[in-house]
Amino acid sequence: MTHREIFDIGVGGSGAIKQIIDILAANGEYCLIGGMAINCYCSPLYTADSDFAIASSNKDAVKAAMKEAGMKVKAGRYYMSVFIPNSKLTIHITTDERYKDFGKRAEEKMIFEEFPVKVASLEDLVKGKTWCFEDPCRKLEKRLKDQLDLVRMGTNYPELMKQLPKEIQEIMEKENSQQRGMEL
Repeated sequence: MTHREIFDIGVGGSGAIKQIIDILAANGEYCLIGGMAINCYCSPLYTADSDFAIASSNKDAVKAAMKEAGMKVKAGRYYMSVFIPNSKLTIHITTDERYKDFGKRAEEKMIFEEFPVKVASLEDLVKGKTWCFEDPCRKLEKRLKDQLDLVRMGTNYPELMKQLPKEIQEIMEKENSQQRGMEL
């Protein structure tokens, strides 16, 4: 079974992700961020949403194109949530200024091993996940998922360890030393 088939069984809407990517690409710089982006660099984990970053100047054009495509869009000051008909899939699009240059440094990767998408660089993903992880207003379960995503990146790319939040570095160092102790 492919990643796309698994996603469609659990969430549905993988074809809509391709449609969203096409809309974003036609309306300026964009990149995939969040868990699905991390899945492009690490072994995939299940996620029921997809997160993108765009420049705030592109927000109105993107919103109009998505509505024209039959998608329901809820917009706030620094985000848009896009809901896909007949799917549990939610697309989150941030226009937060902190993410404005992520698209410039994005790398082309394959999503579901089938179609190309611009994905934030690993360094930018660490920054974005750190901002989320350190946000005291964020729900605990979201911050714990952010923590897991940071650990996944640190485990798969040890050269990023110094960029991780101190709390994550300490957890990983403790785990690594316990694992070394068990090997003796």
